[in-house]
Amino acid sequence: MSPRDTFALSRRSVLRAGAAAGLGLTVPSVGAADQSRSTELTVATQNLGLGANLFALFLVESSDELARTIGDLYMDIERSAPSARMRAIADELARTRPDVVGVQEAALIRTETPGDGGEDGLDAEAVSFDFLDELTAALDETGTPYEVAQVKTTADAEFPGLVDDERIDVRLTDRDVFLVRSDADVTVSDSSAGTFDEALEIPVGDDRTFRVERGYGVISATADGREFTAVNTHLEASSESVRGSQADELASVLDDIDGRTVLLGDLNDGPAYKNGAYETLTSNLADAWKQARSDADGFTCCRSATLARNRWPSGSITFSCVPESPRRTRS
Repeated sequence: MSPRDTFALSRRSVLRAGAAAGLGLTVPSVGAADQSRSTELTVATQNLGLGANLFALFLVESSDELARTIGDLYMDIERSAPSARMRAIADELARTRPDVVGVQEAALIRTETPGDGGEDGLDAEAVSFDFLDELTAALDETGTPYEVAQVKTTADAEFPGLVDDERIDVRLTDRDVFLVRSDADVTVSDSSAGTFDEALEIPVGDDRTFRVERGYGVISATADGREFTAVNTHLEASSESVRGSQADELASVLDDIDGRTVLLGDLNDGPAYKNGAYETLTSNLADAWKQARSDADGFTCCRSATLARNRWPSGSITFSCVPESPRRTRS
């Protein structure tokens, strides 16, 4: 029996750890049929949460209203205490110690003062919030550091904003990321990424459209010398038809991957919804939660923007944090 045959799970019986507004579900991945060479890979999926509801942009009807809405969203992010939230997430990852983590909404928010209304393109560079930097720094502080194995930039857009009666530009760069625990026996040999053709488009202001780009990242790696491929994605939340098309695109990508495959992500769908993204992706992939805990649903949604005072159903992972007092971080 070759090393590629020693995993108990075959190409068509592999892991899927999807989360609607993903809470960082950690699941066992692979057990070896040959117990003399037993291997287990643990994975997690974690949506960091922007801390603001971008779909307020759907209600915007003018340029002035756009600036006010962007300013409100910026302040929502600040009030959500990103630093405290990233520390809470880091504490949970340090406690559960997954080998590989698929992260979604690793937002980078930058500003430009005074603003030019976004007329000069994506030129805001003053960093206000960097969720990925905050998370990895917090992980280092826990004594359980993780390496960034891949960053896939999805949406990247800049808008005029009005904050404290001051005109600024606010730039949101959304990213999906793979993290690998530094002391895990996992070696990443290659990576690639793609962007979905289908995307939600939101009209904003008088003549602008915000295209919510989404995509996927892929890493090729070995665990204890055994090869596997991991895929990380974040499917559209606000449109079932767009999400379904993205799931179809992703299924085609997965079909082209040889060998053992792990799909991580915020799928914004689950077994309770019929004929949706979950069913599309689990037609050829096994649901890891069901395999690991067949007697309980995988509760991975939803939480407050601040993570505070959450009440979770039995069987879910829970953590909370008391938000720090908001600090003005814009420069």
